[in-house]
Amino acid sequence: MQALFPDETVRFTAGLLSLGQVGNRHFWFVADSLDGRDLLITTTLLKGSARKKRYPDQRYGYAGDRLDARLLHFEKSEGRLLITLPGQRERVVAASFDVAATAEGGGWIAIDELLNDEHSFFGLDGFSMELGIGKYLPEGSALKEIRTFPNSVVVRFAKGYMSENFIPDPGVGPEPTRWEYGVSLRLLDRLPMRGREEDPRVGYFTVGAAGAEPLSDPRRYVTRWRLEPKPEDRERYLRGELVEPAKPIVFYIENSTPYRWRKYIKQGIEDWQVAFERAGFKNAIIAKDITDSMTVDMDDVNYSVLTYAASTKANAMGPSILDPRSGEILEADIMWWHNVLSMVSE
Repeated sequence: MQALFPDETVRFTAGLLSLGQVGNRHFWFVADSLDGRDLLITTTLLKGSARKKRYPDQRYGYAGDRLDARLLHFEKSEGRLLITLPGQRERVVAASFDVAATAEGGGWIAIDELLNDEHSFFGLDGFSMELGIGKYLPEGSALKEIRTFPNSVVVRFAKGYMSENFIPDPGVGPEPTRWEYGVSLRLLDRLPMRGREEDPRVGYFTVGAAGAEPLSDPRRYVTRWRLEPKPEDRERYLRGELVEPAKPIVFYIENSTPYRWRKYIKQGIEDWQVAFERAGFKNAIIAKDITDSMTVDMDDVNYSVLTYAASTKANAMGPSILDPRSGEILEADIMWWHNVLSMVSE
Protein backbone atom coordinates (compact mmCIF):
# COMPACT_ATOMS: atom_id res chain seq x y z
CA MET A 1 0.00 0.00 0.00
CA GLN A 2 2.78 2.42 0.89
CA ALA A 3 4.35 1.75 -2.52
CA LEU A 4 1.27 3.32 -4.17
CA PHE A 5 1.78 6.54 -2.23
CA PRO A 6 5.53 6.75 -1.50
CA ASP A 7 5.38 10.45 -0.59
CA GLU A 8 2.25 10.35 1.58
CA THR A 9 1.40 9.05 5.04
CA VAL A 10 -0.66 5.85 4.98
CA ARG A 11 -2.65 5.05 8.10
CA PHE A 12 -3.31 1.35 8.49
CA THR A 13 -5.82 -0.51 10.71
CA ALA A 14 -5.87 -4.31 10.69
CA GLY A 15 -9.11 -6.28 10.72
CA LEU A 16 -11.54 -8.29 8.63
CA LEU A 17 -11.19 -5.72 5.84
CA SER A 18 -7.98 -3.97 6.81
CA LEU A 19 -8.27 -0.22 6.27
CA GLY A 20 -5.73 1.97 4.53
CA GLN A 21 -6.30 5.73 4.67
CA VAL A 22 -4.37 8.30 2.64
CA GLY A 23 -5.69 11.77 3.41
CA ASN A 24 -9.42 11.58 2.62
CA ARG A 25 -9.08 8.45 0.50
CA HIS A 26 -9.98 5.04 1.87
CA PHE A 27 -8.94 1.55 0.78
CA TRP A 28 -9.85 -1.96 1.92
CA PHE A 29 -7.54 -4.92 1.81
CA VAL A 30 -9.63 -7.90 0.69
CA ALA A 31 -7.87 -11.13 1.62
CA ASP A 32 -7.92 -14.03 -0.83
CA SER A 33 -9.43 -16.11 1.96
CA LEU A 34 -12.64 -14.03 1.71
CA ASP A 35 -13.26 -15.07 -1.90
CA GLY A 36 -16.77 -16.54 -2.00
CA ARG A 37 -17.30 -16.34 1.77
CA ASP A 38 -20.69 -15.31 3.12
CA LEU A 39 -20.89 -11.88 4.77
CA LEU A 40 -23.98 -10.29 6.29
CA ILE A 41 -24.55 -6.55 5.79
CA THR A 42 -26.94 -4.59 8.02
CA THR A 43 -27.99 -0.93 8.38
CA THR A 44 -28.80 0.58 11.80
CA LEU A 45 -29.95 4.08 12.73
CA LEU A 46 -27.79 5.73 15.40
CA LYS A 47 -29.66 9.05 15.58
CA GLY A 48 -33.10 9.71 14.14
CA SER A 49 -34.08 13.11 12.82
CA ALA A 50 -36.32 15.60 14.60
CA ARG A 51 -39.58 16.16 12.71
CA LYS A 52 -42.32 18.78 12.97
CA LYS A 53 -44.81 15.93 13.04
CA ARG A 54 -44.21 12.27 13.77
CA TYR A 55 -47.11 9.91 13.20
CA PRO A 56 -48.00 7.61 16.13
CA ASP A 57 -47.89 4.49 13.96
CA GLN A 58 -44.56 5.36 12.34
CA ARG A 59 -42.38 2.32 13.04
CA TYR A 60 -38.96 3.53 11.89
CA GLY A 61 -36.95 6.67 12.53
CA TYR A 62 -35.48 6.09 16.00
CA ALA A 63 -31.97 5.31 17.21
CA GLY A 64 -31.49 1.56 17.27
CA ASP A 65 -33.80 0.80 14.33
CA ARG A 66 -32.39 -2.07 12.26
CA LEU A 67 -33.40 -1.41 8.67
CA ASP A 68 -32.15 -4.35 6.66
CA ALA A 69 -29.95 -7.43 6.51
CA ARG A 70 -28.70 -9.31 3.45
CA LEU A 71 -25.93 -11.61 2.30
CA LEU A 72 -23.06 -10.53 0.06
CA HIS A 73 -19.86 -12.04 -1.30
CA PHE A 74 -16.50 -10.85 -2.55
CA GLU A 75 -15.54 -12.61 -5.79
CA LYS A 76 -12.64 -12.39 -8.22
CA SER A 77 -13.46 -12.17 -11.92
CA GLU A 78 -11.12 -11.42 -14.83
CA GLY A 79 -8.69 -9.42 -12.73
CA ARG A 80 -11.40 -7.43 -10.98
CA LEU A 81 -12.94 -7.76 -7.54
CA LEU A 82 -16.73 -7.97 -7.36
CA ILE A 83 -19.27 -7.57 -4.58
CA THR A 84 -22.19 -9.84 -5.40
CA LEU A 85 -25.59 -10.41 -3.84
CA PRO A 86 -27.04 -13.92 -4.06
CA GLY A 87 -30.28 -13.87 -6.02
CA GLN A 88 -33.07 -16.39 -6.36
CA ARG A 89 -32.11 -17.23 -9.94
CA GLU A 90 -28.63 -15.77 -10.32
CA ARG A 91 -26.24 -13.60 -8.39
CA VAL A 92 -26.41 -9.80 -8.77
CA VAL A 93 -23.19 -7.78 -9.17
CA ALA A 94 -23.58 -4.84 -6.78
CA ALA A 95 -20.10 -3.31 -7.26
CA SER A 96 -16.97 -3.88 -9.33
CA PHE A 97 -13.45 -2.71 -8.48
CA ASP A 98 -10.05 -2.42 -10.06
CA VAL A 99 -7.43 -3.86 -7.74
CA ALA A 100 -5.33 -0.81 -6.86
CA ALA A 101 -2.44 -2.87 -5.52
CA THR A 102 -1.73 -6.48 -4.73
CA ALA A 103 0.06 -7.81 -1.69
CA GLU A 104 0.72 -11.21 -0.23
CA GLY A 105 -2.63 -12.87 0.39
CA GLY A 106 -4.94 -10.33 -1.25
CA GLY A 107 -5.43 -6.93 -2.87
CA TRP A 108 -6.34 -3.32 -2.11
CA ILE A 109 -9.45 -1.62 -3.53
CA ALA A 110 -10.51 2.04 -3.39
CA ILE A 111 -13.90 2.27 -1.64
CA ASP A 112 -14.87 5.97 -1.56
CA GLU A 113 -17.03 5.82 -4.69
CA LEU A 114 -18.99 2.92 -3.22
CA LEU A 115 -19.40 4.57 0.19
CA ASN A 116 -20.65 7.80 -1.40
CA ASP A 117 -23.17 6.07 -3.69
CA GLU A 118 -26.63 6.75 -2.26
CA HIS A 119 -28.08 3.89 -4.30
CA SER A 120 -25.64 1.33 -2.88
CA PHE A 121 -26.16 -0.58 0.36
CA PHE A 122 -24.16 2.16 2.11
CA GLY A 123 -26.87 4.79 1.43
CA LEU A 124 -30.39 5.28 2.78
CA ASP A 125 -32.06 5.56 -0.63
CA GLY A 126 -33.45 2.04 -0.29
CA PHE A 127 -35.23 3.00 2.96
CA SER A 128 -36.85 6.23 1.77
CA MET A 129 -40.39 4.93 2.27
CA GLU A 130 -39.73 3.68 5.82
CA LEU A 131 -37.99 6.90 6.90
CA GLY A 132 -40.05 9.41 4.93
CA ILE A 133 -37.09 10.92 3.09
CA GLY A 134 -36.58 12.15 -0.45
CA LYS A 135 -33.87 14.29 -2.04
CA TYR A 136 -30.35 13.72 -0.73
CA LEU A 137 -28.63 16.84 0.67
CA PRO A 138 -24.87 16.42 0.17
CA GLU A 139 -24.09 19.66 2.03
CA GLY A 140 -23.26 18.72 5.58
CA SER A 141 -23.34 14.98 4.83
CA ALA A 142 -20.19 13.05 5.62
CA LEU A 143 -18.52 9.75 6.24
CA LYS A 144 -17.85 9.82 9.99
CA GLU A 145 -15.65 6.79 10.60
CA ILE A 146 -14.71 3.29 9.55
CA ARG A 147 -14.00 0.77 12.29
CA THR A 148 -12.64 -2.68 11.56
CA PHE A 149 -12.62 -5.71 13.86
CA PRO A 150 -11.43 -9.31 13.44
CA ASN A 151 -14.80 -10.55 12.13
CA SER A 152 -16.66 -7.35 11.20
CA VAL A 153 -16.48 -3.81 9.82
CA VAL A 154 -18.66 -0.82 10.78
CA VAL A 155 -18.99 2.25 8.54
CA ARG A 156 -20.75 5.30 10.01
CA PHE A 157 -22.34 8.23 8.23
CA ALA A 158 -24.15 11.50 8.96
CA LYS A 159 -26.42 12.50 6.07
CA GLY A 160 -29.12 15.00 5.23
CA TYR A 161 -32.31 14.53 3.21
CA MET A 162 -35.44 16.51 2.48
CA SER A 163 -38.43 14.89 4.11
CA GLU A 164 -41.13 13.43 1.93
CA ASN A 165 -44.62 12.50 3.06
CA PHE A 166 -45.74 9.22 1.58
CA ILE A 167 -49.00 9.61 3.55
CA PRO A 168 -50.82 12.68 2.13
CA ASP A 169 -50.99 15.39 4.78
CA PRO A 170 -51.59 18.97 3.54
CA GLY A 171 -50.55 20.34 6.93
CA VAL A 172 -47.00 19.00 6.69
CA GLY A 173 -44.52 20.34 4.13
CA PRO A 174 -41.01 19.18 3.23
CA GLU A 175 -38.23 19.96 5.69
CA PRO A 176 -34.52 19.13 5.93
CA THR A 177 -33.71 16.12 8.09
CA ARG A 178 -30.42 14.74 9.36
CA TRP A 179 -29.64 11.11 10.14
CA GLU A 180 -26.72 9.22 11.60
CA TYR A 181 -26.44 5.53 10.85
CA GLY A 182 -24.02 2.64 10.67
CA VAL A 183 -23.55 -0.10 8.10
CA SER A 184 -22.02 -3.31 9.44
CA LEU A 185 -20.46 -6.22 7.55
CA ARG A 186 -19.99 -9.44 9.49
CA LEU A 187 -18.19 -12.55 8.30
CA LEU A 188 -20.35 -15.65 8.78
CA ASP A 189 -19.00 -19.00 9.84
CA ARG A 190 -17.78 -21.09 6.93
CA LEU A 191 -20.02 -23.93 8.12
CA PRO A 192 -23.48 -22.72 9.16
CA MET A 193 -25.36 -24.15 12.08
CA ARG A 194 -27.50 -27.12 11.13
CA GLY A 195 -30.88 -25.72 10.16
CA ARG A 196 -34.17 -27.07 11.45
CA GLU A 197 -36.84 -27.01 8.75
CA GLU A 198 -40.20 -25.68 9.82
CA ASP A 199 -43.17 -27.86 10.57
CA PRO A 200 -46.37 -25.98 9.63
CA ARG A 201 -48.18 -27.67 12.50
CA VAL A 202 -46.13 -25.67 15.02
CA GLY A 203 -45.95 -21.87 15.09
CA TYR A 204 -42.33 -20.72 14.92
CA PHE A 205 -40.70 -17.67 13.41
CA THR A 206 -38.99 -18.82 10.22
CA VAL A 207 -36.72 -17.58 7.45
CA GLY A 208 -36.56 -18.70 3.82
CA ALA A 209 -33.46 -20.65 2.78
CA ALA A 210 -30.77 -18.29 1.44
CA GLY A 211 -31.03 -17.78 -2.30
CA ALA A 212 -33.96 -20.19 -2.57
CA GLU A 213 -36.87 -19.51 -4.90
CA PRO A 214 -40.10 -19.83 -2.86
CA LEU A 215 -42.08 -21.57 -5.62
CA SER A 216 -39.50 -24.21 -6.47
CA ASP A 217 -37.72 -24.45 -3.09
CA PRO A 218 -40.16 -23.68 -0.28
CA ARG A 219 -37.72 -24.62 2.52
CA ARG A 220 -37.96 -22.43 5.58
CA TYR A 221 -35.81 -22.70 8.69
CA VAL A 222 -36.94 -22.16 12.26
CA THR A 223 -35.11 -19.16 13.73
CA ARG A 224 -33.24 -20.12 16.91
CA TRP A 225 -30.23 -19.26 19.02
CA ARG A 226 -27.13 -21.43 18.78
CA LEU A 227 -27.08 -22.78 22.32
CA GLU A 228 -24.61 -25.61 22.64
CA PRO A 229 -22.80 -27.11 25.64
CA LYS A 230 -19.09 -26.52 26.09
CA PRO A 231 -17.04 -29.47 24.82
CA GLU A 232 -16.05 -30.44 28.37
CA ASP A 233 -19.73 -30.41 29.45
CA ARG A 234 -21.16 -32.39 26.55
CA GLU A 235 -21.39 -35.71 28.39
CA ARG A 236 -23.04 -34.06 31.41
CA TYR A 237 -25.51 -32.33 29.09
CA LEU A 238 -26.41 -35.62 27.38
CA ARG A 239 -27.00 -37.17 30.81
CA GLY A 240 -29.62 -34.49 31.47
CA GLU A 241 -27.58 -32.29 33.81
CA LEU A 242 -27.91 -28.51 33.64
CA VAL A 243 -24.84 -26.88 32.08
CA GLU A 244 -23.94 -23.35 30.98
CA PRO A 245 -23.91 -22.81 27.21
CA ALA A 246 -20.63 -22.23 25.38
CA LYS A 247 -22.02 -18.88 24.22
CA PRO A 248 -24.88 -17.45 26.33
CA ILE A 249 -27.42 -14.96 24.98
CA VAL A 250 -26.40 -11.51 26.24
CA PHE A 251 -28.58 -8.40 25.94
CA TYR A 252 -26.92 -5.04 26.62
CA ILE A 253 -29.05 -2.21 28.05
CA GLU A 254 -28.43 0.83 25.86
CA ASN A 255 -27.49 4.03 27.70
CA SER A 256 -30.62 5.91 26.61
CA THR A 257 -32.72 3.66 28.86
CA PRO A 258 -33.91 5.57 31.96
CA TYR A 259 -32.10 4.40 35.10
CA ARG A 260 -35.31 4.02 37.10
CA TRP A 261 -36.41 1.07 34.93
CA ARG A 262 -33.13 -0.67 34.22
CA LYS A 263 -33.19 -3.18 37.08
CA TYR A 264 -36.72 -4.23 36.16
CA ILE A 265 -35.78 -4.63 32.50
CA LYS A 266 -32.79 -6.76 33.43
CA GLN A 267 -34.97 -8.87 35.71
CA GLY A 268 -37.53 -9.31 32.91
CA ILE A 269 -34.83 -10.55 30.53
CA GLU A 270 -33.25 -12.94 33.02
CA ASP A 271 -36.64 -14.32 34.11
CA TRP A 272 -36.44 -16.29 30.84
CA GLN A 273 -33.60 -18.37 32.28
CA VAL A 274 -36.17 -20.79 33.69
CA ALA A 275 -37.46 -21.54 30.19
CA PHE A 276 -33.98 -22.34 28.91
CA GLU A 277 -33.39 -24.68 31.84
CA ARG A 278 -36.06 -26.92 30.33
CA ALA A 279 -33.69 -27.22 27.35
CA GLY A 280 -30.78 -28.18 29.60
CA PHE A 281 -29.02 -24.82 30.00
CA LYS A 282 -28.56 -22.62 33.05
CA ASN A 283 -27.67 -18.92 32.87
CA ALA A 284 -28.47 -19.10 29.16
CA ILE A 285 -29.71 -15.50 28.89
CA ILE A 286 -28.09 -12.53 30.66
CA ALA A 287 -28.67 -8.77 30.76
CA LYS A 288 -25.79 -6.31 31.20
CA ASP A 289 -25.42 -2.54 31.51
CA ILE A 290 -23.04 -0.85 29.12
CA THR A 291 -20.24 0.68 31.19
CA ASP A 292 -17.74 3.36 30.16
CA SER A 293 -14.99 0.73 29.89
CA MET A 294 -16.96 -1.33 27.35
CA THR A 295 -17.12 -0.91 23.58
CA VAL A 296 -20.64 -2.01 22.65
CA ASP A 297 -22.19 -0.31 19.63
CA MET A 298 -25.79 -0.78 18.55
CA ASP A 299 -24.72 -0.89 14.89
CA ASP A 300 -22.25 -3.73 15.49
CA VAL A 301 -24.04 -7.01 14.76
CA ASN A 302 -21.88 -8.81 17.32
CA TYR A 303 -24.04 -7.35 20.11
CA SER A 304 -27.72 -7.65 21.06
CA VAL A 305 -29.00 -4.36 22.47
CA LEU A 306 -32.17 -3.17 24.22
CA THR A 307 -32.97 0.41 23.19
CA TYR A 308 -35.44 2.95 24.61
CA ALA A 309 -37.24 5.39 22.28
CA ALA A 310 -39.00 8.52 23.57
CA SER A 311 -42.09 7.89 21.46
CA THR A 312 -45.85 8.12 21.99
CA LYS A 313 -46.18 4.73 20.31
CA ALA A 314 -47.56 2.20 22.80
CA ASN A 315 -45.69 -0.87 21.66
CA ALA A 316 -42.36 -2.65 21.43
CA MET A 317 -40.60 -4.89 18.91
CA GLY A 318 -37.78 -7.38 18.84
CA PRO A 319 -36.23 -7.81 15.38
CA SER A 320 -33.33 -10.21 14.93
CA ILE A 321 -30.44 -10.65 12.54
CA LEU A 322 -30.53 -14.14 11.05
CA ASP A 323 -28.20 -16.38 9.14
CA PRO A 324 -30.49 -17.20 6.18
CA ARG A 325 -28.45 -20.34 5.49
CA SER A 326 -29.68 -21.97 8.71
CA GLY A 327 -32.09 -19.75 10.66
CA GLU A 328 -29.50 -19.10 13.38
CA ILE A 329 -30.19 -15.92 15.36
CA LEU A 330 -26.89 -14.05 15.23
CA GLU A 331 -28.09 -11.01 17.13
CA ALA A 332 -31.40 -9.60 18.34
CA ASP A 333 -32.53 -6.14 19.38
CA ILE A 334 -35.36 -5.01 21.61
CA MET A 335 -36.86 -1.62 20.86
CA TRP A 336 -39.41 -0.33 23.35
CA TRP A 337 -41.32 2.86 22.81
CA HIS A 338 -42.05 4.93 25.91
CA ASN A 339 -45.82 4.63 25.86
CA VAL A 340 -45.67 0.84 26.16
CA LEU A 341 -45.83 1.72 29.87
CA SER A 342 -49.44 2.80 29.34
CA MET A 343 -50.26 -0.76 28.28
CA VAL A 344 -48.79 -2.05 31.53
CA SER A 345 -50.90 0.36 33.61
CA GLU A 346 -54.04 -0.60 31.70
